[in-house]
Amino acid sequence: MLINRYEIQVSEVASDLFQITLEQPFYEANFVYLLRGSQNILIDSGYIESLGKLSRSLRFLGLSMKKISHLIYTHNHVDHISGGLLLRRYAPHIQTVGHKRLQKDRDFLFFFHSWIHENERLIKLAYREEKERESHCHEFRHKWFSFLSRFEGTGGKIGDRYIHLDLPVEQGSSLALGDRKIDFIETFGHNRWHISPIDHKQKWLFSGDLLLENIPAIYYNLDGDYLEYKKTLKRVLEQCQGYTFFPSHGKTSYQDKKARLMLRTLDHLERQLLHYLREKSHPTGILLLLEKIFRQRFHSALHSLVGIALLESMLRYLMDQGQVDSHLFANGYEEFFRV
Repeated sequence: MLINRYEIQVSEVASDLFQITLEQPFYEANFVYLLRGSQNILIDSGYIESLGKLSRSLRFLGLSMKKISHLIYTHNHVDHISGGLLLRRYAPHIQTVGHKRLQKDRDFLFFFHSWIHENERLIKLAYREEKERESHCHEFRHKWFSFLSRFEGTGGKIGDRYIHLDLPVEQGSSLALGDRKIDFIETFGHNRWHISPIDHKQKWLFSGDLLLENIPAIYYNLDGDYLEYKKTLKRVLEQCQGYTFFPSHGKTSYQDKKARLMLRTLDHLERQLLHYLREKSHPTGILLLLEKIFRQRFHSALHSLVGIALLESMLRYLMDQGQVDSHLFANGYEEFFRV
């Protein structure tokens, strides 16, 4: 059942499981999940500016924030956690759940500044000309600093820059939340704090950003790990055969064959990348590699950064294996070649 009224998008994807769609400026819309029962559980909170829409969506379902008992963070990226960092300001009763490492690396604003620097580094890595670099950075800066104002301002509703966990979890943790038993597995690779809640009784896995519709987002120099991502997919396939995967973006749900397809796709992209570099007689920049390997021309830095990040992660992995090397220029631009 899909409800789309007054900009509210709520879909009951299974019995007592609701998928709430929330927009955000950095990527495609987010899915936040509501598990209804004797205790009402939210999985992720969306982008900070979407918190009002989340509240309206809950009211449409006959709930308020006061009726939410637990909020589970799959990881600490802006579109998953920033709504919750504001939510705690006026709903402190909600018990927050996340990977225990978030208690150590809990300064979200510091992490976000690191994310800004990483995106600027990726632009420098991919674009050689200074004018082009500045043009693409300009596309981001308005969104970046508009977001920062929600944490660094002095008036209005300002988000808490620190992540507070009431219930830290890790691999193998299990929580009895009302009439549900939620288990957790570590699903690192996209992010080093990434967890996936599982309802084994229903065979549901909430995969966060582990599975996206096309290519995964892996930021090698920030918090991602390409090899760990592939290991995670294999482990999830072993443990959760026949389960339904509920992602944070893309389609409503996936079956486990989506994870198998993702693994095959990454292996194919690696082979294509090595073949293309072997055929080239001179080092090649990452933008041309994007066009050749993904067979798509990227005209906007906003749309290409996920591809640049994944391709760099793949290239660093192949460099560690001794199959690829690179030439780094003084301005941060880099070209790659087959060894």
